[in-house]
Amino acid sequence: MMMGKSIENPVGNISLSALVKQGSTVGIVVDPAIPETSLNTIVGFHSCDVKILVGIVQPHFASSFAGGPDLVIPGVSSLQTIEANRSLLLNHQADPLRYSENPVYLDSLEASRMLGSTYLITLVPDELNGVSAVYSGDLEPTFKEAVSHFTREHSRPIESRPEIIVVSSDGPEYSNDLYHAVRVLPFLWNVLKRDASTIVLAGECKQGVGNDNFLRFSKNSEDRKTLQNELKHDFKLGGHVALLLKEALEKSRVQLVSVLPDVYTKSFGLKPSRTVSAGVQSAIRAEGKDSKVLIVTRGSLMIPVMPS
Repeated sequence: MMMGKSIENPVGNISLSALVKQGSTVGIVVDPAIPETSLNTIVGFHSCDVKILVGIVQPHFASSFAGGPDLVIPGVSSLQTIEANRSLLLNHQADPLRYSENPVYLDSLEASRMLGSTYLITLVPDELNGVSAVYSGDLEPTFKEAVSHFTREHSRPIESRPEIIVVSSDGPEYSNDLYHAVRVLPFLWNVLKRDASTIVLAGECKQGVGNDNFLRFSKNSEDRKTLQNELKHDFKLGGHVALLLKEALEKSRVQLVSVLPDVYTKSFGLKPSRTVSAGVQSAIRAEGKDSKVLIVTRGSLMIPVMPS
């Protein structure tokens, strides 16, 4: 019902029925994060008369927000194009509250414009794994409206910067391995206490590290600057997530609650814990018993913000 209403009342009054003519070829790209769908990218998407993107709006460590132009890059792009896009992270920190300034997002947006008319259907999730709203229409204005809805629903103002943040890498797309679990960390950087802080990151990581390049770059580079210089000369996917983790470790102490062996956890510069309670106790010992604690139960959705 919600999907049908959105398509019947699209953003900008560009309806799907007006785009699809008899004899038109239609290409559909569906975000793999959307469950229970048999739709896949069709061969020759770029040359189709009508191009339809179906996604979920949510914060993203690289593009600031997913569910729009990212369905083109990386969605239907070559490895070379994806690497060129992600390499833009080397000199930029993604901020969900300033996504329109993010060069990764802008590069994906430029690519989507090159495709011509593209119809977007994008879902805004609620806190209960359901759908709060559906937006549809021309890609740019539709994505803008959906992101605005998301930030209104999921931004949480806090009064002061906490010394300790407890965050859950919720959902299988984040919690299965370390490569994805650390991706929620940038969503917290706007509220981190600069001089001293600890993040307690709860991510099961039952499938281990998750990416060979992430492992290699994390272990072979001592600090963020060294890794950044290496990636400028030889960028590989996976290295950009290693860079994210190096930056997080420069900003705060990170206590990882997972099933990873301690030797693996420590090799990434993380402090191991087996339970959230143990992780918080360790953080309190490090930051002091009077430390303020912020709990982010859904790290992939909630965006804590300081009042302007």
